[in-house]
Amino acid sequence: MIITILIALLAPITVFLGLIVFGNVTLVFIMFHGCVCVGVPLIDLLIIKKKNIKDIYRYIGFENFKKSILPAVIIGTVFLISIYLFFTILEKSVLDINQINELLTQWNINNKYIYLFLFMMIIANSCLEETFWRGYIFKRLSTTAKPLTVIILSSVFYCSYHLITTVNIFSIPIGAAFTTVIFFAGIFWGYIRYKYKSIYIPIISHFLADLSIMLIYVKYFA
Repeated sequence: MIITILIALLAPITVFLGLIVFGNVTLVFIMFHGCVCVGVPLIDLLIIKKKNIKDIYRYIGFENFKKSILPAVIIGTVFLISIYLFFTILEKSVLDINQINELLTQWNINNKYIYLFLFMMIIANSCLEETFWRGYIFKRLSTTAKPLTVIILSSVFYCSYHLITTVNIFSIPIGAAFTTVIFFAGIFWGYIRYKYKSIYIPIISHFLADLSIMLIYVKYFA
């Protein structure tokens, strides 16, 4: 349990270092998405535990695809529409366009490599975050903790680094509110992961949620 918690803490640490200390989103992609979400599980499962690729897929939760696809699309579509409508309707209340643009510039986010950025934020982010939190961390915690504890703990760490990003992009109150929503999204995805014994629903619905956020990004900031 302690080792798993230490691994989970790498997420907020790498995001904090990448965005706040060095102010470079590319470093976040390398340190968090690359080293933490991909590197740590591969080293643990492939090299230390010597699992084969098929066993790793099962460990992460790549099972029951046919049973998962329909609810995944339905849930994801609800997320997509809800997020897009929320920001569109409450644009003036939650989006300070000039302030956010300045912050994006500080983080070295620009439109020069917009397609690569969109790929990372929509496809890579949803897949890697879910395989790490609802896959790898979920499974590690499951060996020593009850399902409810696993779902809550994985969600706490999942939302931790989102607090860093949201309070900087928006404000402390709005960022805290958004992080609370993200925490409950993690609870929901964790429950779905447990109920369906599959990671497909979290990945696909997370993908559609990220797609909605990037549609907002393109609409107001691209």
